[in-house]
Amino acid sequence: MRYLTLITAIATTTLLVGCAKRPQNYLTHARTVPAIRTSADMPVKRGENYYPVPNAAPSVTQSPSLVPPGSNLQRFENQTQLQQSFSKRTMATLQQSNQGSPVMAIAEKPAVAWSKVGRALQKTPYQILDQDSTLHSYYVLDVKSTNNKITKTTPIYRVYLKAQGNQTQVILLNKDNQPAAKDVSQRILTAIQQKVA
Repeated sequence: MRYLTLITAIATTTLLVGCAKRPQNYLTHARTVPAIRTSADMPVKRGENYYPVPNAAPSVTQSPSLVPPGSNLQRFENQTQLQQSFSKRTMATLQQSNQGSPVMAIAEKPAVAWSKVGRALQKTPYQILDQDSTLHSYYVLDVKSTNNKITKTTPIYRVYLKAQGNQTQVILLNKDNQPAAKDVSQRILTAIQQKVA
């Protein structure tokens, strides 16, 4: 075993020393290597034809999937897409309150809805100024109304989460803790609804 290790070490050292003595100029070497030529009758598999789509319409411009047709992975992807689209459709809906102002209903308990609304707000252009989990409230700056600039007149709204049975209502309140204007509520709650996942 010792001899094998010794022979390997000597061979490696000899190889490294031999390579170090030669000038390594990649560009010079690359210019001297002739290009590979293939005959015209030689079959070549092209990447775009690797998984051909049987009976595909000529209008199909999308490249074929790398997942073999009928595989378990393809069924899993289809099922996942269906679940995601279903959950996004039924997750949050905009409704009208008794006073006529827009209210968003989320089909989750308040603890889960709280984190989902927080993540959704981070993806919207409205900046979270403060949050209070005991009051179930996020305080947001409506920078859209002041051309994306924070000024003294930038309105601050309270996104309030209220438990209602097995779901949670999301209400937008103004600085006086009254429902915000209908157009503002519609705009902000729609932005949150689109980002709730």
